[in-house]
Amino acid sequence: MKKLEFIKVILLIVSTLMISYSLYIYIYENDDLVNWLNTLMSTLISVSLALIIAIYIFYYQINLVEKETQNKFIPLIEMLLVDIWKSLSNLKNPLKVIFSD
Repeated sequence: MKKLEFIKVILLIVSTLMISYSLYIYIYENDDLVNWLNTLMSTLISVSLALIIAIYIFYYQINLVEKETQNKFIPLIEMLLVDIWKSLSNLKNPLKVIFSD
């Protein structure tokens, strides 16, 4: 879950930078350098946001699959423990072990 929090922080930072850059472009005049810088920054912001969102979705999906896998094996482990307990309690108790529920 820490990975998801890290991605949320990065997304917040990128969003803040995007808003501040948009305000900077809005305030200053349009000339060739600013137009080129605007194109460059918008491309970088779009690509970085797309990558961050893709990574967030990837880790979210991995967490869901891990939870589902853990929940799938719980009944199997319980059945195995019950079988082991029955096998041990059916012994003639050679080690003088007292079994209790």
